[in-house]
Amino acid sequence: MPSAEWIAIGIVKRPVGLEGFCAIEPFGETFAGLQPPCTVRMGKDPASAENATLGEIVVQPNGCRCRFNGKNDRTAVEGLRGSFIYIEQGALPELPGNAYYHFELKGMAVYSDSDGALLGTVIEVHDFPSTSTLEVELAGSRSLMLPLSDQAILAVDKAGRRITVRQSFVEELLQ
Repeated sequence: MPSAEWIAIGIVKRPVGLEGFCAIEPFGETFAGLQPPCTVRMGKDPASAENATLGEIVVQPNGCRCRFNGKNDRTAVEGLRGSFIYIEQGALPELPGNAYYHFELKGMAVYSDSDGALLGTVIEVHDFPSTSTLEVELAGSRSLMLPLSDQAILAVDKAGRRITVRQSFVEELLQ
């Protein structure tokens, strides 16, 4: 299946207990919003992922735990460690207003607020524990990591595929 149609919404971290539950690191809020039972794909990448039925989700303050149908004990879940959980892009719920999914930012042009100059293109969005970060490829084959925060990002225009950043913030990073 083409990878562009499947979106990673979490990763299996480890088994939890003896009854087939596993700890999930969700990527955003989509995973917790799924309504079991539902079909997802699991694997190291979308092309090799296989169908799995998500039977139960338990949302916790530090992440989620879940159980997959047919995986009823710790041993069965151990083999899932490190597997990404994917859903079809078309199955994602519409987001309200100016909200966006991180994958939608990839490929967007990044412009300066001071003079409107094109600074580069988003090549990746990284979800770090402290903040999400845009990796922007600048002219001259350099890249820059910009926090996805109000301090650095002024506007995200999904329709125009354009991100406006604070030039003063970028200049501080480049010093």
